[in-house]
Amino acid sequence: MAGEWGWRVTSNACGTLHPPPRTPHLSSMPLLSLRSVSLAFGGPPVLDRADLGIDRGERVCLLGRNGAGKSTLMKLLDRTIAPDDGEVVWQSGITVTRL
Repeated sequence: MAGEWGWRVTSNACGTLHPPPRTPHLSSMPLLSLRSVSLAFGGPPVLDRADLGIDRGERVCLLGRNGAGKSTLMKLLDRTIAPDDGEVVWQSGITVTRL
């Protein structure tokens, strides 16, 4: 991943979605990131080697069908659950909240 931040989500229901490439800011790290995160609950993976980076000032919206993994992703980000594989990285002092 060497300096490139973006996201990739693989889901049986939605296919694979990749954002357009962007140039990373060399002086800043994402506020939080997922690095090759995988998670399953006894069936097909909800997340399969997913990458995500959220930079300061970015706004993020999660859309998807029921059961696609939106709430699971938020639980990973707010530390309610841990991934089966990969890592979730938060800058120090970051607080994630959800409704």
